[in-house]
Parts: sequence; C-alpha cells; structure tokens
Amino acid sequence: MTYFNNFEVQVQEIEYYLEIEKFTQAKKAIEKLLPETPDNGLLLYYYAFCLYCLEENEVAEEALFESIRLGFRNVDSTYLLGRIRLQCNNFQSAEEAFLEALEMDPQSVPVMSSYALLMFRTGHQKKALNILDQALRLDPSNEVALSVRFIYLLAYGSKNIQLEMLADTLQGAGTETRKLLNIGLYELHHNKLKDAKEAFRQAYLQDPTNTDLLEALDELQMRTSLLFLPNNIIQKLGGPAFFWICTAFIALIGKLFLPDMIAGVLLLILVCLMLATWVSPVIYLAIKRKQARRKRTMLKQLHPRGGRK
Repeated sequence: MTYFNNFEVQVQEIEYYLEIEKFTQAKKAIEKLLPETPDNGLLLYYYAFCLYCLEENEVAEEALFESIRLGFRNVDSTYLLGRIRLQCNNFQSAEEAFLEALEMDPQSVPVMSSYALLMFRTGHQKKALNILDQALRLDPSNEVALSVRFIYLLAYGSKNIQLEMLADTLQGAGTETRKLLNIGLYELHHNKLKDAKEAFRQAYLQDPTNTDLLEALDELQMRTSLLFLPNNIIQKLGGPAFFWICTAFIALIGKLFLPDMIAGVLLLILVCLMLATWVSPVIYLAIKRKQARRKRTMLKQLHPRGGRK
C-alpha cells in the first residue's frame, strides 16, 4: 500500500469516528497522523472540531486558526469558529463568525440554527424564532435545527408540544447517543430524575469516554439517592423559596387557630425538612469519599507495590 493510500485510509477512519461522535478516538487518530502531515488544513480542521466537542476550546481555536492560515477557510471553518466562541460565551465574536459564514452561504441551515441559538441565549427570542423558522423551512429534518428548537421548547413550550418536538428530534438525531441524550434532557426538564438517569446511563454505555455524561450521571445518582428525598419533596412543592413562604404561612395559621403544642410540632417538622436539604449533600459526599477510600485500599491490597520475587 502506498503512503497516499495509507493516508486516505487513516483519514477515512477519522471521518468515521467523527460521524459516530467518538471524538476521543478521532482526536487520538489525528494526533498520530498530524506529525506526518502538519500542513494539512483539513486534518487540522478535524482536530479543531474534536477539541471543540471535547470542550478544549482554547486549543481548538488555535488549531482552527492554523487550519485557516493553511488555506482551509470556508463556511465550515468559520461556522466552527462561531460555535467555539458561543461555547465560551463570547457572544459578540460568535455573532461575527456566524454572520461571516452566512455571507459565504446564506442558506446554511446549521449556521442559521446556531445563530438562532445565540439569539435565544442573548434574549432576542423573536429574531431567534424567525431565523429558526427559516432554517426549518429549508431543511425540516436538520439535526442542528431540530435540536435548537427542542432546547427552545423545553424552556418555553407546553408539555404536549415538547413531546411532539422530541419525536421529531429523535427522528433527526444522528446517533443513538444523541437520541438518548435528548430523552434524558426531556425527562430531566420535567424532574423525572430516575428516567433521566436511565437515559443518560444508556447514553454513557454507548460513549464511555464522555466525561460530561459521567458528571451528569454522578449528579443524578446523588439527586436520586434516599438522602435527597427531602430535597426532591421541596422541589416538587415549588422550591425552597416557596417552601419557606408556606412554612411562614402555616406557622401563622397554627399560631392563630391551633394549640401551641401542635403548631410547634408542625413547625419543627417543616424546619427539620428544610435543614435536611442542607445537610444531605454533605452527608452524601462524605459517604462517596469513604467509599472511594475503601475502594483504593482494596485495590492496593489486590495489587501491592513491591518488587518482583
């Protein structure tokens, strides 16, 4: 096999990893190939894209600028620059990049959709909806457009509309991991923590290198623990602020209409419930640390340090 053919095979492998969203594997494959072809603009663009997906934004921007310097300047590179800057909350620079990309291709649905997301995040909802509607008219099944619309409806739409949009988004989702993430986000938004945890768990099994998913699972594991039952009860009742207002109201009613002992017991139960919400995270983290120490101790016993006999 010639060098050129071998290079093409390696690039195809990278593109396959990108297509199935295995960004860590793609990054490793690119890092093996880059020393041989450091002036390849496309390879550097792929590298920048991987780093962006892994939220290594500063290095991603450096790689992207190097790619552009080497001649890989087009809609894709300018769009990626906008996404990196949006991820860094650098909204003005992100808008400049998206507008520049739209000058190159005024009908790019991913660029239009990401620009709509930027408008949502900066409070320009009417403008965002207009841009997103245009994008969906051009390509009703575009994954980026459907995802942005789903994010918007999670925040502002009714439950029935959200369910319809979730179905549309799942049809347009590129990978099984993406579908499970969307389901998890929907369940999480509606405070169905166990269902959300299961969706994220399945997504993590599909992509075990995804550290964001692992963090989400750890958070959901904590929030679905029995220790967090008081927190979940208060959240379902309307949140801490609403709970304190209710407690004050109940205390006032109890003082006026109930015997002092009953009112005092009722107030004590409510205050203990609120205090439990403050203490439970500390207890949970202490238990996790103890479990981690126990696990490290067991591993040391199984694999003791020492020289060979």
